Amino acid sequence: MNDDVYVDAADNEPQTDDIEQLQEKLSDANEQLDKARFENLLAVELGRAGVIDLEAAIKLAGPGDNPTDVTSELKSERPYLFANPRSASPPSLGPRARRRENVKAQLTAAADTAKNTGSRKDLYEYLKLRRSFKN
Repeated sequence: MNDDVYVDAADNEPQTDDIEQLQEKLSDANEQLDKARFENLLAVELGRAGVIDLEAAIKLAGPGDNPTDVTSELKSERPYLFANPRSASPPSLGPRARRRENVKAQLTAAADTAKNTGSRKDLYEYLKLRRSFKN
Protein backbone atom coordinates (compact mmCIF):
# COMPACT_ATOMS: atom_id res chain seq x y z
CA MET A 1 0.00 0.00 0.00
CA ASN A 2 1.29 3.38 -0.95
CA ASP A 3 0.42 6.23 1.49
CA ASP A 4 2.37 8.95 -0.29
CA VAL A 5 0.55 12.21 -0.67
CA TYR A 6 1.34 14.32 -3.66
CA VAL A 7 0.67 18.02 -3.48
CA ASP A 8 0.58 20.13 -6.55
CA ALA A 9 2.49 23.44 -6.26
CA ALA A 10 -0.43 25.26 -7.86
CA ASP A 11 -2.66 24.19 -4.97
CA ASN A 12 -0.31 25.83 -2.44
CA GLU A 13 -0.27 29.26 -4.09
CA PRO A 14 -3.77 30.33 -3.01
CA GLN A 15 -2.97 29.32 0.56
CA THR A 16 0.23 31.36 0.45
CA ASP A 17 -1.73 34.35 -0.83
CA ASP A 18 -4.27 33.89 1.97
CA ILE A 19 -1.50 33.75 4.57
CA GLU A 20 0.10 36.92 3.19
CA GLN A 21 -3.24 38.72 3.26
CA LEU A 22 -3.88 37.60 6.82
CA GLN A 23 -0.41 38.73 7.89
CA GLU A 24 -1.04 42.09 6.25
CA LYS A 25 -4.36 42.46 8.07
CA LEU A 26 -2.70 41.46 11.33
CA SER A 27 0.03 44.06 10.94
CA ASP A 28 -2.59 46.74 10.13
CA ALA A 29 -4.59 45.77 13.21
CA ASN A 30 -1.44 45.89 15.36
CA GLU A 31 -0.63 49.39 14.04
CA GLN A 32 -4.15 50.59 14.84
CA LEU A 33 -3.94 49.05 18.30
CA ASP A 34 -0.59 50.72 18.98
CA LYS A 35 -1.99 54.07 17.80
CA ALA A 36 -5.08 53.69 20.02
CA ARG A 37 -2.94 52.78 23.03
CA PHE A 38 -0.69 55.78 22.45
CA GLU A 39 -3.68 58.13 22.09
CA ASN A 40 -5.17 56.74 25.29
CA LEU A 41 -1.94 57.26 27.23
CA LEU A 42 -1.60 60.71 25.66
CA ALA A 43 -5.16 61.60 26.68
CA VAL A 44 -4.41 60.61 30.28
CA GLU A 45 -1.19 62.62 30.30
CA LEU A 46 -2.87 65.65 28.70
CA GLY A 47 -5.66 65.46 31.28
CA ARG A 48 -3.11 65.52 34.08
CA ALA A 49 -1.45 68.53 32.47
CA GLY A 50 -4.75 70.44 32.47
CA VAL A 51 -5.58 70.53 28.77
CA ILE A 52 -8.66 72.56 27.86
CA ASP A 53 -9.57 70.93 24.53
CA LEU A 54 -8.52 67.28 24.53
CA GLU A 55 -9.55 66.47 20.95
CA ALA A 56 -7.67 69.43 19.49
CA ALA A 57 -4.60 68.64 21.56
CA ILE A 58 -4.55 65.02 20.38
CA LYS A 59 -4.94 66.09 16.75
CA LEU A 60 -2.17 68.66 17.08
CA ALA A 61 0.19 66.32 18.90
CA GLY A 62 2.77 64.79 16.65
CA PRO A 63 3.70 61.16 16.73
CA GLY A 64 6.04 60.17 19.50
CA ASP A 65 7.19 57.33 21.65
CA ASN A 66 6.56 58.85 25.04
CA PRO A 67 3.26 60.63 25.87
CA THR A 68 4.99 62.68 28.58
CA ASP A 69 7.46 64.09 26.06
CA VAL A 70 4.70 64.81 23.55
CA THR A 71 2.67 66.57 26.25
CA SER A 72 5.57 68.75 27.39
CA GLU A 73 6.39 69.62 23.78
CA LEU A 74 2.77 70.51 23.09
CA LYS A 75 2.61 72.56 26.29
CA SER A 76 5.66 74.58 25.31
CA GLU A 77 4.59 75.09 21.67
CA ARG A 78 0.88 75.71 22.28
CA PRO A 79 0.30 76.94 25.83
CA TYR A 80 -3.17 78.24 24.97
CA LEU A 81 -4.42 74.62 24.97
CA PHE A 82 -3.77 74.33 28.69
CA ALA A 83 -5.49 75.95 31.65
CA ASN A 84 -3.55 78.46 33.65
CA PRO A 85 -3.51 77.02 37.17
CA ARG A 86 -3.25 80.44 38.79
CA SER A 87 -6.35 81.77 37.04
CA ALA A 88 -8.54 78.85 38.02
CA SER A 89 -10.53 79.67 41.12
CA PRO A 90 -12.77 77.34 43.04
CA PRO A 91 -16.43 77.71 42.22
CA SER A 92 -18.33 79.95 44.58
CA LEU A 93 -21.63 79.08 46.16
CA GLY A 94 -24.64 80.21 44.21
CA PRO A 95 -27.68 81.85 45.79
CA ARG A 96 -29.52 78.56 46.32
CA ALA A 97 -26.51 76.91 47.95
CA ARG A 98 -26.02 79.92 50.23
CA ARG A 99 -29.70 79.85 51.17
CA ARG A 100 -29.41 76.13 51.94
CA GLU A 101 -26.43 76.83 54.20
CA ASN A 102 -28.39 79.60 55.95
CA VAL A 103 -31.38 77.30 56.41
CA LYS A 104 -29.20 74.62 57.98
CA ALA A 105 -27.66 77.15 60.34
CA GLN A 106 -31.07 78.56 61.31
CA LEU A 107 -32.53 75.09 61.91
CA THR A 108 -29.53 74.04 63.97
CA ALA A 109 -29.72 77.19 66.08
CA ALA A 110 -33.49 76.82 66.62
CA ALA A 111 -33.08 73.13 67.53
CA ASP A 112 -30.33 73.93 70.02
CA THR A 113 -32.39 76.70 71.57
CA ALA A 114 -35.44 74.43 71.90
CA LYS A 115 -33.33 71.66 73.39
CA ASN A 116 -31.49 73.89 75.85
CA THR A 117 -34.47 75.86 77.10
CA GLY A 118 -37.07 73.09 77.00
CA SER A 119 -39.64 75.78 76.28
CA ARG A 120 -42.74 74.82 74.29
CA LYS A 121 -42.58 78.16 72.52
CA ASP A 122 -39.00 77.47 71.29
CA LEU A 123 -39.97 73.94 70.24
CA TYR A 124 -42.97 75.33 68.35
CA GLU A 125 -40.76 77.90 66.59
CA TYR A 126 -38.26 75.18 65.63
CA LEU A 127 -40.98 72.88 64.23
CA LYS A 128 -42.57 75.75 62.34
CA LEU A 129 -39.21 76.72 60.87
CA ARG A 130 -38.44 73.12 59.92
CA ARG A 131 -41.83 72.70 58.24
CA SER A 132 -41.45 75.89 56.23
CA PHE A 133 -38.01 74.89 54.89
CA LYS A 134 -39.05 71.40 53.85
CA ASN A 135 -41.30 72.88 51.16
